[in-house]
Amino acid sequence: MHLNIFTPLELFIIVHFIGDFVLQNKWMAFYKNGSLLRRGVHSFVYAIVFLPLLLYYPMSFIGLKLFILFLSHFIIDNEKIIIFLLNKIKKIKPGDFNEAIWRIIILVTDQLYHFLFILIILMF
Repeated sequence: MHLNIFTPLELFIIVHFIGDFVLQNKWMAFYKNGSLLRRGVHSFVYAIVFLPLLLYYPMSFIGLKLFILFLSHFIIDNEKIIIFLLNKIKKIKPGDFNEAIWRIIILVTDQLYHFLFILIILMF
């Protein structure tokens, strides 16, 4: 299969969704905010999924890029960080919205930060 039917950005986004959603089991998803181990395992799996793409495209600093993907994912997936950023940047907090809307805001913010780091990885 040729990967050139997709742009590198499209492939990295597809792999992001595979690593962040498809390969995240219940053990990771429901308890990662309260457990460094679970968030660490999820972040490791997430980063490793990118390895074939990092090897396929002629990129330098593959190990550093894997580490950045791991570390950024580990930090961003801490819901407290997302809430802090939303409060500092947008001046919004959990009580400003009903629970369903607040969960969507957190999810979208989380994904936007992940996409930012994917763009950074692709730029260098």
